[in-house]
Amino acid sequence: MNSDEDDEYDGSNPPFKNLREVVGSLIYASMNTRPDIAYAVSAVASHVTKPAKKHHKAAIRILKYLGSSLGWGITYSRVKNGDPWRLFAHSDADYAQDSKTRRSRSGKVIMMCGGPIIWGSSLQSTIALSSTESEYTALVNLGQEICYALGILRFLGISPHASLESTPSKPVEVFCDNSSTINIAENRFRMRRTRHVQVKCLKLQEWIQDKTIKLLKVPSVENLADWFTKGSILVQNFMYCRDNVMSLVDSSALK
Repeated sequence: MNSDEDDEYDGSNPPFKNLREVVGSLIYASMNTRPDIAYAVSAVASHVTKPAKKHHKAAIRILKYLGSSLGWGITYSRVKNGDPWRLFAHSDADYAQDSKTRRSRSGKVIMMCGGPIIWGSSLQSTIALSSTESEYTALVNLGQEICYALGILRFLGISPHASLESTPSKPVEVFCDNSSTINIAENRFRMRRTRHVQVKCLKLQEWIQDKTIKLLKVPSVENLADWFTKGSILVQNFMYCRDNVMSLVDSSALK
């Protein structure tokens, strides 16, 4: 991309008269039925106030992708064998991703009945001083979402991970690809940390001890939150996440 293409528009003949409206529509899609565009939309949305040519081009590419993948969506189905209401989640973080603020990006997805019920891609509100801290921040944010989801399900009379005979619920399995984060959360070894990081560690340990969540290691290529944290993800990794989070609802739409 040429350097002059990165300059801000002077108001003459932009692809979109109002990029904010286009991105707003894309945000609606990414939050409701299209988690596969969550990262791309979040990245473009952070530049709507002073967009450059590359941001308009990025919005066009997202629209073209949606046009070529109309058949993909979200489906849910009752699990016939095993836990009928199994809930599990994946968490990931990309350390110091933003080149200007050096804030890390969090990615999350909570799965239930074969589809995602909560997902997201966002820059963290504070600057992490290490990759482990960024992973902790992502996990704490995900843990809050899990507690929120469990509260709604229990209000509806649904006990996740419990059989129809109402046996005690099991912890929600949370998959993470950072071994250091899991070891520290389970108090296997300690690290020097500031007060706000220590609070996050203690909160994670509290959720683990009261069996709200259970942290499990997963390879990065199998982390379903991976595509929410980076734009340079390999095609095969992107396809793996899409195949396991979404479904081809209407194959005829792709013809």
